[in-house]
Amino acid sequence: MLQFESEKNVYIITIVGFGGLAKTALAQFVYNDKMVRDHFELKLWLCVSDVFDVKVIVENTIKSATGQALDLNLDMDQLQKQLRDKIDGKNICLLWMTFGMRRGKNGCLRVLELDDLNFEKILHSIYKLKHLRYLDVSDNPNLKILPKSICKIQNLQALKLDWCGGLEELPKKIEKLVNLTHLACCGCSSITHIPRGIGKLSSLETLSMFVMDKDGSFGDADLSELSGLNNLRGE
Repeated sequence: MLQFESEKNVYIITIVGFGGLAKTALAQFVYNDKMVRDHFELKLWLCVSDVFDVKVIVENTIKSATGQALDLNLDMDQLQKQLRDKIDGKNICLLWMTFGMRRGKNGCLRVLELDDLNFEKILHSIYKLKHLRYLDVSDNPNLKILPKSICKIQNLQALKLDWCGGLEELPKKIEKLVNLTHLACCGCSSITHIPRGIGKLSSLETLSMFVMDKDGSFGDADLSELSGLNNLRGE
């Protein structure tokens, strides 16, 4: 969000999932992050109901920007002028809260899709999404490292890292992801080794690459760990 480039200078990041996934918690972590506070001149948090009333949205935006009550007798033109006066020329972070549903073949999935967003890091606080089942951070070539805290998401079943060409390593405690069934890392050409302990992921069905360090200086996994992955299947 802080590094994106666009001719229109409008950047949109979506968080999709059903109720209880902790979408709001994740949004709050980002919204209150120091880097975000320092980068943006103005931050606005809006909650939008199912009834999409443009005038109400504009009124709420102005309230969020000013922290003050509005004159209820203002018409739409007056409201738009107030809004323009407040936000014109400023670097703004607008958080727009809506809610949706994502379904797969087996019903509801607890999903977080952060693919192709060109970010460089994942917040440490992601571990608080303890009910997360599916995490997709693929196609982020500038992502170099995953936070150690990701290994605390013990309900995680699928981790997609495909085409994160800058990713240098997997978390050392990846063995703690005891429910992981799919680890996708095709195109992760910078990974030099697989961490020791991956053989303890007995539920793992998909492992798209296995790399060993030539001199063993990282204390990485060796081929003997593959013998513990009895559910591993070819593509």
